Amino acid sequence: MLELREKLSAARERARQLDKCETLLAAAKAAASEQRTRLALLESRLAREERDVRRFETMSLVALLHYFLGDAEQRARRERHEAAAAALKCSECRAAVARVEEEIAELERRIGELGDARGQVRELIEAKERQIRSSGNDSARRLFELGDSIVDLKADIDDLNEAIAAGEEAKARLDAARGHLETARGWGTFDLLGGGLMMTAIKHAKFDEARREAQLAQHALSKFSRELADVKARLDEDGSLELGGLTIFADYFFDGLIADWMAQSRINRSVAAVDDLREKVAVQLQRLERRRDAARRGLDRLRTEKVQVIEMA
Repeated sequence: MLELREKLSAARERARQLDKCETLLAAAKAAASEQRTRLALLESRLAREERDVRRFETMSLVALLHYFLGDAEQRARRERHEAAAAALKCSECRAAVARVEEEIAELERRIGELGDARGQVRELIEAKERQIRSSGNDSARRLFELGDSIVDLKADIDDLNEAIAAGEEAKARLDAARGHLETARGWGTFDLLGGGLMMTAIKHAKFDEARREAQLAQHALSKFSRELADVKARLDEDGSLELGGLTIFADYFFDGLIADWMAQSRINRSVAAVDDLREKVAVQLQRLERRRDAARRGLDRLRTEKVQVIEMA
């Protein structure tokens, strides 16, 4: 009977992992589809912006008209800025698609390894029921019930730990992006005081580092959002876990970024946006940790009861 219980516990854990992987896979595929649609729109916009740039650079009739009106250089600069912004968004979106496709491939691999875990659980449950009926022992029945509850609660704790780990990763990425932004803001102060081309170049480099960290933070936030959705669907009895606002972080960095390239006000707004989002992540982490602590206490109670049943049997 002990061997059967251990086999069933292992099968139930695999089935639980299979459920979670399938849930995450569906969410990742939806995210990939959304990103591909967005990429197609961005690429179309980039093509239009590049055509506009070429039109002015080849001195078309429209460009000549603006030239004679005295705003040709200003208009050409604006067109180049808009094309650069579109190119930056395309680059970020392609990277996001690649990262989520890697996640999809990993989830599909894990699902393949888990096999027909649900079928194994059904077979073992039937065997377990036959054993319990034949034994007629109340202690044995309670031990089986406690064993099932312990397995379920341990799986809940594992899921909470994974969601917390994803949240911690997102928070760390946000901290890294903020650090680069703060450095860029510091160099920007020197630049405003007349630091010259070298100061401007340094500020550009620091902000570019912040942009790369923003891309990584966006992916980490997307993963955290999916982990949070999985936990919320099963464990959010009081409805306190929230999903909104966790997947739009890149907008703070890529919408109009080139047009305001390295403007001090832009850096200040980006720092404020990072702080706001980090606070939201921290709040969700605290709620997840409280649930994990409660689950751990519940697990301790079940284990204590199990020992008592064994001692009294």
